Amino acid sequence: MRSVLFGNDEICYSLERKKVKNINLRIKQSGEVYVSAPRFVCTERIDSFVLQNAPKILAAKKRFEAAKAAAPQFVSGDSVSVLGKEYVLCVCEGSAFSFSFCQGELHMTVKNSAEFENRKCAYEKVLHAEAKKTFPEIIKKCYPAFADYCQAVPALKIRKMKGQWGNCRSKSNVITLNSRLAAYDEKVIEFVVLHEYCHFIHADHSPAFYAELSAVMPEWRVYDKVLKNR
Repeated sequence: MRSVLFGNDEICYSLERKKVKNINLRIKQSGEVYVSAPRFVCTERIDSFVLQNAPKILAAKKRFEAAKAAAPQFVSGDSVSVLGKEYVLCVCEGSAFSFSFCQGELHMTVKNSAEFENRKCAYEKVLHAEAKKTFPEIIKKCYPAFADYCQAVPALKIRKMKGQWGNCRSKSNVITLNSRLAAYDEKVIEFVVLHEYCHFIHADHSPAFYAELSAVMPEWRVYDKVLKNR
């Protein structure tokens, strides 16, 4: 672990020597800074590189800290989103998981509700349950525009995913969607579904792909921005 001083701020970073041509810097959501550098580059030059990027590093750390502070703890009184609608969470202790919606409230029965992971897991179960009800209808709704490119309405898989909102396997005629999409409005979900359908025509993200997406959903950038801002 090395550190550099930028004004009154100390920036600590982990350094790894690798077979790379350039110095690379990565900031994790935990705020940890990782630097990879060629073996022949001196540490003074690496320190200088980190200092050049200090404003970006400090700004990123500030964003991550703010996001962490704003993140729900999934306790009674917190606001959570299901299909784009905000609900006040009501958590109670019970031997088995259950949930219900009532007058703007989401009631969850959680085993060992004092544990954060149990409460978070319960909310994710709510999203998965709503995804199972909602996603198939959106898949069917969007299918006619792509009937010439799909054997039939694609099979749907729903699971929790990291780094992806969805993916498709055109040869197997399968679309997989992230269950966490169920937190968003149906138009956002539809955008992801249409995005995956477009991959049945264009496997990459070429200009032709985005032209196809724009043809079926001209306002797709609005929903793409919603997902990127979360």
